[in-house]
Amino acid sequence: MNMLSVGSLGLFLYMTKHVSGDATYCTDANECGNDVISTEEAYCFGYESCANSSISSGDLVDCFGYLSCYDSVISGASETMCDGLNGCYGTAIQTASINNYGYEACKFCSVKPEGTELNVYNYGYFSGEYMDVYCYNGDTCTIDCGSAGGCYELYFYCYSGATCSYKCDEDPDQYCPTIYTGISSDSTATTITSNGIVSSESIFTGLTDKQIDNFAKQRQIKKKAKLLSSIKNMDIIHYKKSKRALNNNDFKTKWKLIYSGYTKIIINVLIGVAALLMVGFLFYKKCQSKAGEYTPIKNNEI
Repeated sequence: MNMLSVGSLGLFLYMTKHVSGDATYCTDANECGNDVISTEEAYCFGYESCANSSISSGDLVDCFGYLSCYDSVISGASETMCDGLNGCYGTAIQTASINNYGYEACKFCSVKPEGTELNVYNYGYFSGEYMDVYCYNGDTCTIDCGSAGGCYELYFYCYSGATCSYKCDEDPDQYCPTIYTGISSDSTATTITSNGIVSSESIFTGLTDKQIDNFAKQRQIKKKAKLLSSIKNMDIIHYKKSKRALNNNDFKTKWKLIYSGYTKIIINVLIGVAALLMVGFLFYKKCQSKAGEYTPIKNNEI
């Protein structure tokens, strides 16, 4: 596929950002923010493109952009992907499977099963930091802590009658979850580190559901305080700044908002095509100048 074809594809996707029915594409900054999205597949590619939204999906939700699904509610999805930096930051998610690839992709989020199954894969660096995972009676839930810090400060609430398992490698930088298990729940670990990071103090067994609820409520209070503190120290506040910039004609911030998602792809493609044309033109001129240096020999001069 040549550069022009890529540009045409990007332009087509850009012009069809919102598709009713099967799929919804939110490619620009804040494009679908503060909205209600009901679709089979939701693609949130731009900066805060689906932030503060309610997303109901029967199949896939892909939070690819920076803070793309920040502080949203995702429900009904058979698969949720948090690919972007802080892609699902502080989000409440109900899904059958969630893949967290971005840095701190699902920090401060809470995850519950869709149906009776939940698989959590924390492959991004510190992708599951301060995450809460809930598994209820009749549910089967697994957590793969994946990369370093994947389950740092992650709390796993395994209620009575649930089947819970988790996996964390024997790595000094890999933290295993803190686990609260109900009286009749089955909690097993594929691997438990033996380097002192995991101890009996991080596994609480034989609890009633009410006791687990109380632990979860206390945790939420602490998480909320940390989340508010984190918001002040992060660039999340740029969301409000961007609105002010649009009203005050701040060109620099406007450009950051425009230069995102497929708009960014199209601009980069156009720049690439322009660069190739310029190189071709300069090469052509050079060949012409080289050709002018040689004078044809006439027959009478031999």
